[in-house]
Amino acid sequence: METARQRHALLVGGMGWTGARVVDEARAHGCRLSLIQEADNITNHHRSTANRVIAVSDLGDTDTVVRAVKAIHDRDPVDYILSVTEFGLVPAAVAAQELGVRTPVPVDVATLLRSKSRMRDMLGGHPDLAVRSHRCFTYEEVVRAADDVGYPVIVKPDDAWGSLGVRRVDDATGLRTAFEESDDIGCAVLVEEFLEGPEYSVEAFSHAGRHHVLAVTRKVKLPNFVEIGHVVSGVQSDGDSAVVRLVTRFLDIVGLTDGNSHTEVIVTPSGPRIVESHNRPGGDGIPYLVHLATGINLAELAVAVPLGLMEVPPPPPRPTGAAVHFWVGEPGTVVTVPRVPDAVREQCTEVTFTARPGQRVSEVLHSFDRLGFVMTRGATGEDAFARARDIVESHPFEIAPAVDDELESERLDRVRRYARGG
Repeated sequence: METARQRHALLVGGMGWTGARVVDEARAHGCRLSLIQEADNITNHHRSTANRVIAVSDLGDTDTVVRAVKAIHDRDPVDYILSVTEFGLVPAAVAAQELGVRTPVPVDVATLLRSKSRMRDMLGGHPDLAVRSHRCFTYEEVVRAADDVGYPVIVKPDDAWGSLGVRRVDDATGLRTAFEESDDIGCAVLVEEFLEGPEYSVEAFSHAGRHHVLAVTRKVKLPNFVEIGHVVSGVQSDGDSAVVRLVTRFLDIVGLTDGNSHTEVIVTPSGPRIVESHNRPGGDGIPYLVHLATGINLAELAVAVPLGLMEVPPPPPRPTGAAVHFWVGEPGTVVTVPRVPDAVREQCTEVTFTARPGQRVSEVLHSFDRLGFVMTRGATGEDAFARARDIVESHPFEIAPAVDDELESERLDRVRRYARGG
């Protein structure tokens, strides 16, 4: 391995455990790190640990991010540019391309994975990866697309995130509402065939074209597809093998050769099918769950492997398990948060409440609408999830029901805010 000679990495956005750990691991490996981050998401930890922190108002504003990167690079040449958050992926790739700096994923691949319809078009020539779909801009196009695909269909925004605006529609009577919900977000609408079966995500790290699959995560979802649980173990079963083979082939087809990836798959009766993929680690604390279950730190790999400071470790032969379960609630106002006794907390890795007394609770439209979570470890992922689920279910939030239509009037503003990433 090469020695660390104060390499300079630049991180475009990174929140939560993963963002903090990229900063930590850069320092641990003797690498300087500059961070470009939206002002509201800069933490004391970022300021005290990163070598440089630059605030921007909107991480998704590519021109602004590129200018910030160029200003840093002019003063202190950058060796590597990366992002571990959705809205930073394309700006990081564009900046790297314009400056001739190394980055894990080029602009064309990052842009492809941000657009669900473009990804579907690319996969259309591969029967085991193809999913019938149409990109639509008007309600009339949505009607024709649904007739062509055949009910039930999924109607969703082309480039939103966090399960925002995703709806199953069983017949024509539900199309108008589903179209309007997706159209409110301000992007094209995707109509695609409904894939029935359990959903998983594959957490992988690629280097020089070799894909290292490190964990498979089972999803637990509400009827509107917002995720309320993740169950992580290592790669173990024959079923996992079919999913892993599909995902590694998919990564080859789309041209992802380096860096983190988080690919969602539904295992249908006729075999696994790709839902979507991202050239970043998963959200919802999944990288932390992977670390708990396997000992592998996806954030460390993101910064240390491409700079030649470490190699990708193999998955452990006998991984343990980890899981998270989220609290959700009916619309109203939080009266009290759950009272989780110390004896119960000792069974958990983390108990966090994101909602507070007096806070308005709205219809769950996005992952931002969840109220908190319990994270646990176990001999297997399913053992860990059962414990987390039991704790959530036996310690509910007290919520006073909504008594007016104010929540509904706030709905459109929330949808558009979530679509922008905040």
